[in-house]
Amino acid sequence: MMQLKLFELFDTDKTLKELNILFGEQSVIKFSNSIIGITYDYSTNNYIKVLQKVKDLNMRQVIVTSSVFLNVIDYSVKHDLFINDLKFIYPISKEKISYVDKYIELINSTSGLEKDSYKTKLLKEIDWIISDKSIDIKNITIQMQNDDSPIYYNFELYNNGVLLIDDDSILMSATNLMNNILS
Repeated sequence: MMQLKLFELFDTDKTLKELNILFGEQSVIKFSNSIIGITYDYSTNNYIKVLQKVKDLNMRQVIVTSSVFLNVIDYSVKHDLFINDLKFIYPISKEKISYVDKYIELINSTSGLEKDSYKTKLLKEIDWIISDKSIDIKNITIQMQNDDSPIYYNFELYNNGVLLIDDDSILMSATNLMNNILS
C-alpha cells in the first residue's frame, strides 16, 4: 500500500529537486506540474516528519474540498469506476446516509443514462448535506485497476490531502484521476 500526502508546488522545478534530495525520487510522485504526493509510513518517514521536512519549502498542503470530492464522483461515473464508500466528517441522519448509499449502489449497478441520472441525484443529495447541514465529506474510496490485470484496488482520498493506494500498479490510473479532479 502507498500512503501519500499531497502538496501543491509553487516553484515547481526548484522545489521538486529539493524534495527529491530530501525524500528520494521514488518517494515523490508527480501527479501534475504542480501537484505531487510524498510517500510516508509509520516507521522511518512518518506523516509528521514529512510535514516538518517541507515546512520551509515553496509549497502548501493540498486540502480536498467538497467540490473536489464531487469531481471524483463525476470522474468515477464517466470512467465506470466502482464507488466503494463515501464518508462525512460528522454523523448525519441514517435517512440521509441511506439515500447516499442507495444512489451509490444504483450508480455501481447501472450504466448509460440511468447511471448519469443516479449520479445527478447523488450529487444533489450531497450538495444538500454540505450546504444545508454544513457537513463536509471526509473521504471517498473507489476501485481502480490497471490495464494488465482484472484485479481491482482501492484508491482512497481524504479531505486532509492524504491519498491511499492499495497497489502501485494503479498509479497511472490514479495520476489520470488526480490530473482531472485537481486541474
